[in-house]
Amino acid sequence: MDPAQEPDDLELLTDFLYIVPVGLMRFHMNGLVDLANPKVAQLLTPLVPDGDLSNAYHALAPVAPDLARRLNDATIDSGIVVDHERYTVMAGKHRADLSLTVHRVDQISFIAVIEDVTAQAEQERQLRETKADLTWRRHYDTLTGLPNRSLLEIRLAEAVAEGGETPVLLFLDIMGTKAVNDTKGYAEGDALLVEIARRLVAVAGPDNLVARLGGEHFVVLCRWLDETAAGDLGSRLREAIAAPFEIDGDPFHVSTLVALANVDQRTNFDVLKAADAAMQRAKLELQAQQDAERQRQKMEALGRMMGGVAHEINNMLQPIGLLVQDMIESK
Repeated sequence: MDPAQEPDDLELLTDFLYIVPVGLMRFHMNGLVDLANPKVAQLLTPLVPDGDLSNAYHALAPVAPDLARRLNDATIDSGIVVDHERYTVMAGKHRADLSLTVHRVDQISFIAVIEDVTAQAEQERQLRETKADLTWRRHYDTLTGLPNRSLLEIRLAEAVAEGGETPVLLFLDIMGTKAVNDTKGYAEGDALLVEIARRLVAVAGPDNLVARLGGEHFVVLCRWLDETAAGDLGSRLREAIAAPFEIDGDPFHVSTLVALANVDQRTNFDVLKAADAAMQRAKLELQAQQDAERQRQKMEALGRMMGGVAHEINNMLQPIGLLVQDMIESK
C-alpha cells in the first residue's frame, strides 16, 4: 500500500470510536468534553434529552451529581478514579442499567467509559431473586407462609440457648379436612389450610411461633409460657379451629387434637419424634375420655331403664298391696 494512502492515527482512532460497543468521552477537569463517540450519545440520551454533551458533569448529573467533587478530590495522578459504578436510567417505560468508569489520563483530563449492562443486571437480579426464593422456601411453607420445620428447629435451638423458661411445644393435628378435599376439591382444601393457619397465628399471638410440619400437622412454639399457660393456649386454639369455616358458600367443621410437649434441654431434641410421642399420648387420653363418656352414657341409659322397670313393678304390685292392706283392716 502507498504510504500516502495509509490511515493516520487520527483516522484509526476515529474508526475505533465509531465501532467500539461502549461509550467513550474525554473531558477536562472543568467538565468540558473534547471527544465523544456516537455510542455515548446513544447511551446518555435518557439523561440528556437535548443531546448536549458539551459538559460531562452536566450530562452525568442525574446519576452522578457529585462527580466533579470526587474527581477533584482524587489523589492519584493517573488510573481508575470511578470503577464500574452502576446506575439505572429510565427511557420512557423502559429501564436501562449503565456502568460508569472514569480513568484519569493526566492532571487535567479524564476518559469516561459508559457501558450498557442492562442484560447483565437483569440476570443478576433474577439470580438474586432465585436465591432469595430458595432461601425463603428453605424456611417457610409455600402454601400457608408459616415457618416450616427447618425454621422451627432454628428458633427452638435459639430458645434453648437463651435459657430461662423451658420451651413448650403444642402439636396440633387437624381432623376433617379430607371431607373438604373430597367434596370441594383440593384447591378449596388448600384454602381451608390457609385459613386454619391464619386463625392459629391470630390466637397464638406474636410471642409464640406457629409453624406447619406438613399436611394437617401444625405446631406452636411457646417460649415464655409455662405448661399451664400453654395448655390454656391449646384450649383456645382448639376452640378457634372448632368454629365453622365457610367453603364455597357452605359451612364446614373440622376439629383438632392438641398435644403438649416440654422440650428436654438435656438431650438432642427431635421435633418429629416429640410430635409422634405427644400425639400418641393425646390419642390415648382422648380414647380414654371417649370410653369413659360412652360408659357414662350406658350407665345413664341403664339407670333410666331400671327406673322404668322399677316403676312398672311398682304399678304391678300396687293392687296387691292395696288388697293386703284391705285384708289387714278387715280383721
